[in-house]
Amino acid sequence: RLATGDANRLETNKINLELLNVKTEAAMNETALRNKLEALTALNGNQPLAVDLATYPSVTLPADYEALRREALATDPTLQTLASESLVARKQVAVNKQNWLPQLELGYRRNTESGEPFNGVVVGFSFPLFQNRNKVKAARAQSLNIDLLRENTATQVSSELTQAYTEAQSLYASMEEYRKTFEAQQDLSLLKQALAGGQINMIEYFVELSVVYQSRQNYLLLENQYQKAVARIYKGLL
Repeated sequence: RLATGDANRLETNKINLELLNVKTEAAMNETALRNKLEALTALNGNQPLAVDLATYPSVTLPADYEALRREALATDPTLQTLASESLVARKQVAVNKQNWLPQLELGYRRNTESGEPFNGVVVGFSFPLFQNRNKVKAARAQSLNIDLLRENTATQVSSELTQAYTEAQSLYASMEEYRKTFEAQQDLSLLKQALAGGQINMIEYFVELSVVYQSRQNYLLLENQYQKAVARIYKGLL
Protein backbone atom coordinates (compact mmCIF):
# COMPACT_ATOMS: atom_id res chain seq x y z
CA ARG A 1 0.00 0.00 0.00
CA LEU A 2 2.94 2.32 0.54
CA ALA A 3 4.23 1.55 -2.98
CA THR A 4 0.86 2.36 -4.52
CA GLY A 5 0.43 5.56 -2.52
CA ASP A 6 -2.40 4.14 -0.40
CA ALA A 7 -0.32 4.49 2.80
CA ASN A 8 2.25 6.99 3.97
CA ARG A 9 5.61 6.64 5.72
CA LEU A 10 4.11 7.56 9.09
CA GLU A 11 1.73 4.63 8.92
CA THR A 12 4.55 2.33 7.84
CA ASN A 13 6.72 3.40 10.77
CA LYS A 14 3.79 2.84 13.10
CA ILE A 15 3.41 -0.70 11.77
CA ASN A 16 7.11 -1.43 12.18
CA LEU A 17 7.09 -0.17 15.79
CA GLU A 18 4.02 -2.20 16.61
CA LEU A 19 5.64 -5.29 15.11
CA LEU A 20 8.83 -4.71 17.11
CA ASN A 21 6.87 -4.27 20.33
CA VAL A 22 4.92 -7.46 19.74
CA LYS A 23 8.05 -9.47 18.93
CA THR A 24 9.80 -8.17 22.05
CA GLU A 25 6.88 -8.95 24.33
CA ALA A 26 6.45 -12.39 22.78
CA ALA A 27 10.14 -13.16 23.30
CA MET A 28 9.94 -12.07 26.95
CA ASN A 29 6.88 -14.23 27.50
CA GLU A 30 8.61 -17.23 25.94
CA THR A 31 11.63 -16.74 28.19
CA ALA A 32 9.49 -16.40 31.32
CA LEU A 33 7.48 -19.49 30.35
CA ARG A 34 10.60 -21.53 29.72
CA ASN A 35 12.07 -20.52 33.10
CA LYS A 36 8.87 -21.48 34.90
CA LEU A 37 8.76 -24.85 33.16
CA GLU A 38 12.36 -25.54 34.14
CA ALA A 39 11.60 -24.60 37.77
CA LEU A 40 8.55 -26.87 37.83
CA THR A 41 10.52 -29.73 36.32
CA ALA A 42 13.20 -29.30 39.00
CA LEU A 43 10.53 -29.39 41.72
CA ASN A 44 9.22 -32.57 40.10
CA GLY A 45 12.58 -34.32 40.55
CA ASN A 46 13.70 -33.47 37.00
CA GLN A 47 10.90 -35.67 35.67
CA PRO A 48 8.64 -34.56 32.80
CA LEU A 49 5.43 -32.87 33.93
CA ALA A 50 2.37 -35.04 33.41
CA VAL A 51 -0.13 -32.18 33.45
CA ASP A 52 -1.59 -29.92 30.78
CA LEU A 53 -0.08 -26.48 31.27
CA ALA A 54 -1.83 -24.93 28.27
CA THR A 55 -5.16 -24.40 30.05
CA TYR A 56 -6.29 -23.70 33.59
CA PRO A 57 -8.04 -26.48 35.51
CA SER A 58 -11.81 -26.15 35.63
CA VAL A 59 -12.57 -25.40 39.29
CA THR A 60 -15.75 -23.72 40.44
CA LEU A 61 -16.34 -22.05 43.77
CA PRO A 62 -18.56 -23.99 46.19
CA ALA A 63 -21.87 -22.32 46.96
CA ASP A 64 -21.79 -23.26 50.67
CA TYR A 65 -19.03 -21.12 52.12
CA GLU A 66 -19.63 -22.23 55.72
CA ALA A 67 -19.06 -25.88 54.80
CA LEU A 68 -15.90 -24.84 53.00
CA ARG A 69 -14.68 -22.94 56.07
CA ARG A 70 -15.31 -25.91 58.38
CA GLU A 71 -13.42 -28.21 56.05
CA ALA A 72 -10.51 -25.77 55.80
CA LEU A 73 -10.25 -25.50 59.59
CA ALA A 74 -10.43 -29.28 59.97
CA THR A 75 -7.67 -29.96 57.44
CA ASP A 76 -5.29 -27.07 58.12
CA PRO A 77 -1.91 -28.66 59.04
CA THR A 78 -0.94 -25.91 61.49
CA LEU A 79 -4.21 -26.28 63.39
CA GLN A 80 -3.82 -30.05 63.44
CA THR A 81 -0.35 -29.69 64.95
CA LEU A 82 -1.59 -27.22 67.57
CA ALA A 83 -4.46 -29.55 68.46
CA SER A 84 -1.96 -32.35 69.16
CA GLU A 85 0.23 -30.00 71.20
CA SER A 86 -2.81 -28.84 73.19
CA LEU A 87 -3.68 -32.43 74.07
CA VAL A 88 -0.12 -33.09 75.21
CA ALA A 89 -0.11 -29.91 77.31
CA ARG A 90 -3.34 -30.91 79.08
CA LYS A 91 -1.92 -34.32 79.88
CA GLN A 92 1.20 -32.65 81.27
CA VAL A 93 -0.96 -30.56 83.61
CA ALA A 94 -2.69 -33.74 84.84
CA VAL A 95 0.66 -35.45 85.42
CA ASN A 96 2.00 -32.54 87.46
CA LYS A 97 -1.19 -32.43 89.52
CA GLN A 98 -0.73 -36.09 90.41
CA ASN A 99 2.75 -35.31 91.73
CA TRP A 100 1.10 -33.22 94.45
CA LEU A 101 -0.08 -36.43 96.19
CA PRO A 102 1.95 -37.66 99.17
CA GLN A 103 4.56 -40.21 98.24
CA LEU A 104 4.90 -43.33 100.38
CA GLU A 105 8.42 -44.59 101.00
CA LEU A 106 9.11 -48.14 102.18
CA GLY A 107 12.52 -49.58 102.95
CA TYR A 108 14.75 -51.66 105.17
CA ARG A 109 17.37 -50.03 107.39
CA ARG A 110 20.12 -51.07 109.76
CA ASN A 111 20.64 -48.60 112.60
CA THR A 112 23.95 -48.52 114.56
CA GLU A 113 23.80 -44.99 115.98
CA SER A 114 22.63 -46.03 119.47
CA GLY A 115 25.56 -48.39 120.00
CA GLU A 116 23.38 -51.45 119.71
CA PRO A 117 22.70 -52.34 116.09
CA PHE A 118 19.20 -53.35 115.05
CA ASN A 119 17.39 -53.89 111.78
CA GLY A 120 13.92 -52.72 110.84
CA VAL A 121 11.47 -51.59 108.22
CA VAL A 122 11.36 -47.86 107.45
CA VAL A 123 8.05 -46.22 106.47
CA GLY A 124 7.81 -42.56 105.45
CA PHE A 125 5.77 -39.97 103.58
CA SER A 126 6.90 -37.00 101.52
CA PHE A 127 4.73 -34.00 100.59
CA PRO A 128 6.19 -32.27 97.48
CA LEU A 129 3.96 -29.20 97.82
CA PHE A 130 6.51 -26.52 97.06
CA GLN A 131 8.48 -28.66 94.66
CA ASN A 132 5.63 -29.21 92.18
CA ARG A 133 3.63 -26.02 92.63
CA ASN A 134 5.69 -24.14 90.03
CA LYS A 135 5.60 -27.10 87.66
CA VAL A 136 1.80 -27.11 87.65
CA LYS A 137 1.67 -23.37 87.07
CA ALA A 138 4.13 -23.64 84.18
CA ALA A 139 2.17 -26.53 82.63
CA ARG A 140 -1.09 -24.57 82.87
CA ALA A 141 0.51 -21.50 81.32
CA GLN A 142 1.91 -23.60 78.48
CA SER A 143 -1.50 -25.20 77.85
CA LEU A 144 -3.22 -21.80 77.86
CA ASN A 145 -0.63 -20.35 75.49
CA ILE A 146 -1.14 -23.20 73.01
CA ASP A 147 -4.93 -22.81 73.17
CA LEU A 148 -4.67 -19.07 72.50
CA LEU A 149 -2.28 -19.68 69.62
CA ARG A 150 -4.66 -22.26 68.21
CA GLU A 151 -7.58 -19.82 68.45
CA ASN A 152 -5.59 -17.04 66.77
CA THR A 153 -4.48 -19.39 64.01
CA ALA A 154 -8.06 -20.49 63.37
CA THR A 155 -9.11 -16.83 63.11
CA GLN A 156 -6.29 -16.14 60.67
CA VAL A 157 -7.15 -19.18 58.53
CA SER A 158 -10.81 -18.12 58.41
CA SER A 159 -9.87 -14.53 57.54
CA GLU A 160 -7.54 -15.57 54.71
CA LEU A 161 -10.17 -17.96 53.35
CA THR A 162 -12.85 -15.25 53.44
CA GLN A 163 -10.60 -12.80 51.60
CA ALA A 164 -9.70 -15.34 48.92
CA TYR A 165 -13.32 -16.42 48.50
CA THR A 166 -14.61 -12.85 48.18
CA GLU A 167 -11.80 -11.98 45.76
CA ALA A 168 -12.52 -15.04 43.63
CA GLN A 169 -16.24 -14.18 43.45
CA SER A 170 -15.49 -10.62 42.32
CA LEU A 171 -12.91 -11.74 39.75
CA TYR A 172 -15.23 -14.38 38.33
CA ALA A 173 -18.02 -11.83 37.92
CA SER A 174 -15.65 -9.51 36.01
CA MET A 175 -14.49 -12.40 33.84
CA GLU A 176 -18.07 -13.23 32.94
CA GLU A 177 -18.70 -9.63 31.85
CA TYR A 178 -15.67 -9.72 29.56
CA ARG A 179 -16.62 -13.14 28.19
CA LYS A 180 -20.16 -12.06 27.34
CA THR A 181 -18.86 -8.90 25.68
CA PHE A 182 -16.39 -10.85 23.56
CA GLU A 183 -19.11 -13.27 22.48
CA ALA A 184 -21.50 -10.46 21.53
CA GLN A 185 -18.94 -8.44 19.58
CA GLN A 186 -16.76 -9.31 16.61
CA ASP A 187 -14.37 -6.38 16.90
CA LEU A 188 -11.45 -7.89 14.99
CA SER A 189 -13.57 -8.86 11.99
CA LEU A 190 -15.30 -5.48 11.90
CA LEU A 191 -11.99 -3.61 12.09
CA LYS A 192 -10.55 -5.62 9.22
CA GLN A 193 -13.61 -4.93 7.12
CA ALA A 194 -13.48 -1.21 7.91
CA LEU A 195 -9.77 -1.09 6.99
CA ALA A 196 -10.28 -3.01 3.77
CA GLY A 197 -13.25 -0.81 2.84
CA GLY A 198 -11.25 2.39 3.39
CA GLN A 199 -13.45 3.56 6.25
CA ILE A 200 -10.43 3.89 8.56
CA ASN A 201 -6.74 4.28 7.85
CA MET A 202 -3.94 2.08 9.16
CA ILE A 203 -3.17 4.23 12.20
CA GLU A 204 -6.83 4.25 13.23
CA TYR A 205 -6.90 0.50 12.72
CA PHE A 206 -3.94 -0.04 15.09
CA VAL A 207 -5.38 2.32 17.69
CA GLU A 208 -8.68 0.45 17.73
CA LEU A 209 -6.88 -2.87 17.60
CA SER A 210 -4.83 -1.99 20.67
CA VAL A 211 -8.07 -1.38 22.60
CA VAL A 212 -9.37 -4.82 21.65
CA TYR A 213 -6.17 -6.61 22.62
CA GLN A 214 -5.88 -4.63 25.85
CA SER A 215 -9.35 -5.86 26.77
CA ARG A 216 -8.29 -9.42 26.07
CA GLN A 217 -5.14 -8.87 28.11
CA ASN A 218 -7.27 -7.61 30.98
CA TYR A 219 -9.36 -10.77 30.76
CA LEU A 220 -6.25 -12.97 30.91
CA LEU A 221 -5.01 -11.08 33.97
CA LEU A 222 -8.38 -11.53 35.66
CA GLU A 223 -8.30 -15.23 34.85
CA ASN A 224 -4.80 -15.53 36.29
CA GLN A 225 -5.78 -13.75 39.52
CA TYR A 226 -8.93 -15.87 39.79
CA GLN A 227 -6.97 -19.10 39.53
CA LYS A 228 -4.51 -17.89 42.18
CA ALA A 229 -7.37 -17.01 44.53
CA VAL A 230 -8.91 -20.44 43.96
CA ALA A 231 -5.53 -22.04 44.65
CA ARG A 232 -5.36 -20.23 48.01
CA ILE A 233 -8.84 -21.50 48.85
CA TYR A 234 -8.08 -25.13 48.03
CA LYS A 235 -4.43 -25.21 49.12
CA GLY A 236 -5.16 -27.60 52.00
CA LEU A 237 -8.25 -29.29 50.62
CA LEU A 238 -7.15 -30.95 47.36
